[in-house]
Amino acid sequence: MNLPLPNLDDEHYAEIVEEAIAQIHQEYPEWTDYNPSDTGIILIELLAWITEMTLYRVNQISDANYLSFISLLKGDATSSAPGQAINIQKEIRETLLQLRKRYRAVTTEDYEQLVLEDWNQEQHDQSLKIARAKCIAQCNLDQSDADTLAEGHISLVVVPESPIKLEGLKHYYPLNAIIELEAKKYVIDKLDCKQKGKVFGSPKIVADSDFNACLSFDGSNNYIELPKINFDYSKGFTISIWAYYNNEKKDTRIIDFHNVAYNQYIFLHINREEKLVLDIRYGGDVESYVEKRYVANQTLPNHRWLNLAVTVEEKGIRNIEVNIYVNGAKAECSQSRTSSNSADRHNYIGYSSILAIDKFKGKMARMRMYYRPLKEHEILYNLQQDRTELYKFLEPRKLLTTRLHIVEPEYISVTIKTELVLKEGVAAEQYLEQVKNEVQKFFSPLDSGRYWQGKGYPFGRNVYLSEIYKLLEDLEGVDYVATLEISGNSHNNPNEIELKANQLVNTRLAGFL
Repeated sequence: MNLPLPNLDDEHYAEIVEEAIAQIHQEYPEWTDYNPSDTGIILIELLAWITEMTLYRVNQISDANYLSFISLLKGDATSSAPGQAINIQKEIRETLLQLRKRYRAVTTEDYEQLVLEDWNQEQHDQSLKIARAKCIAQCNLDQSDADTLAEGHISLVVVPESPIKLEGLKHYYPLNAIIELEAKKYVIDKLDCKQKGKVFGSPKIVADSDFNACLSFDGSNNYIELPKINFDYSKGFTISIWAYYNNEKKDTRIIDFHNVAYNQYIFLHINREEKLVLDIRYGGDVESYVEKRYVANQTLPNHRWLNLAVTVEEKGIRNIEVNIYVNGAKAECSQSRTSSNSADRHNYIGYSSILAIDKFKGKMARMRMYYRPLKEHEILYNLQQDRTELYKFLEPRKLLTTRLHIVEPEYISVTIKTELVLKEGVAAEQYLEQVKNEVQKFFSPLDSGRYWQGKGYPFGRNVYLSEIYKLLEDLEGVDYVATLEISGNSHNNPNEIELKANQLVNTRLAGFL
């Protein structure tokens, strides 16, 4: 409710003169002539006029006052160009509209509206726009599931408007948390919790304005040893990682991967000239393998986050194509022969068994490994979907003690097996595709057509056998549903598949007859 403004101009000229004359006999009894011709009365009338004018001016809000109030609300001084008057009413209107605009994120609805409205309005690149957002309070999806209480944490699950499915992702180490098991420390593979990277030394999890949290290495004895990876790199491979390095003109190892089963290795480091270097061995046994070195021609900047990615694509027998990307852009490289004298057979982050290579000093985040070569647009898309810019957008808007996590939905695979009896005259093969499209539309995360008001399948909504039964039976060409089964990730309930608050559905249909 607005505070009532006091009226300071509440006395008029006649009232002021009357009050002043009434005080004469108390202040000066000898004064007995109150006629308008008396000099004293003339002075009282003059002062009453001045008082009335002063009260009138005090009761007014001047343009200078308005500008001062506007400057206080906006946080900066309001000024106009030389020789040009300020439009006070326009300034007031624009300032009030700005104040009514949502800025601070306090509730879960605030986060969702800020992303879906304010963030999207600022984005010109369609791949950065967000189609759906689900905010989950007291939840840290970077380290645990949606059912685990994490006080002071908020997880924002976002679905981009133009999602690209990046198939082939096998390992993902966020490098934003260290867990302790049986007195040993590990980093966890988000795609396979059984895959753990053993922590050596004392790398620390530190707060970061871009990634919320990341792993910090001091360059002395801090590194990660990953489990063995038995995959033929030369058949197609991609590795990407975010690195913030303090090179100090040293050869600094980022990753050091060996593949004993195929006699291969991939080494990625930054040399003394601050250029990215990739060493790779492929091709088979000791007598037939090939060792090559690729050096990116550009100099890497210090003290900033860099997205570094390497793709390997098979081009024939003992022939591969290697590409290096820095911040999503393909780097021009020079090639040469090389030879590694490393006898180690382990996989490392931030460490090399070669004595001439120093341990990494700086920060790392979000290491991904794909068992296929990503295309250039996929590398760029992956970089954008890490959403450092979205985090920067929300960081000043969140409460000071809140820890924010931005993640994508977890998709639960649901298999539907059914036997349909079609109406007479309906071609089974042609109608089968229509049935599949209808079911996929029902579970679509974005465009769900006539289902869910076209906004996509709801986050965390359980999948019910009865709903799918009704969906299939309502189709125009279906006479009746003979059999129907649903199954999902480790769900044993034949009638229902439970979903957590951050989960959506990825369907697979089979068994139509």
